[in-house]
Amino acid sequence: MPLGEIILLAIVFQLGWFLGQLVQLMQIRKNVVNSLLELEKELTTISDQSCYNIMQLNAEEIDNVILIYDKLTNEFICQADSIEEAAAKFNQCRTNITGALIYKDSSLLFIDGKISK
Repeated sequence: MPLGEIILLAIVFQLGWFLGQLVQLMQIRKNVVNSLLELEKELTTISDQSCYNIMQLNAEEIDNVILIYDKLTNEFICQADSIEEAAAKFNQCRTNITGALIYKDSSLLFIDGKISK
């Protein structure tokens, strides 16, 4: 194989490698931009729901009665017979505050007296 053909093949190989890298970088950039746009959309949704006032909660169940406590201060907040009733009572005690709770291996939010998972 003459030297000219070897050089031509090397140039074609380098050009193909360069273009492949360029396409891959463009795809990565597109994925990053899409992820950032989705994150911005989620953050906007959270701010629209007024989730800035979030209280972390603990739940304790004794004799089929659920006791809800503030996780940071361990202050008793309310008691209820069901988790749905606890959400409603929490809303009565702490209006305009979202409660975040892990109950029976599920993450729950108390928003406006209702449970959101």
